[in-house]
Amino acid sequence: MMQVTLGLLFVLALIAGLAWSVSRLRGIVPTAQAPVTVLGAAAVGTRERVVVVEVGGQWLVLGVAAGSVTLLDKTAPQPLPEQRAPVQELPKFAAWLKQAMDRRKP
Repeated sequence: MMQVTLGLLFVLALIAGLAWSVSRLRGIVPTAQAPVTVLGAAAVGTRERVVVVEVGGQWLVLGVAAGSVTLLDKTAPQPLPEQRAPVQELPKFAAWLKQAMDRRKP
């Protein structure tokens, strides 16, 4: 009975140690800059997307679905459209809540 208990404790300690080491290694980020840059994406279905990525100075238009990535087109880099004017920022929740509470006071 003592051998079974010690074996069980050893296995549990091993599992805990492996879980701890995986959680520590998950935070390690490679220092090299990523060679792929996602420029934009658009959903075309519930699980399907069209994604534009830049790889090595070339733009790739990819169709991404569950379990597959398909090259749709290769193009030279294009000038990006100018950013739209930012939409007026909504008030912070605290300010909104205060206004709502003030309106309810008699």
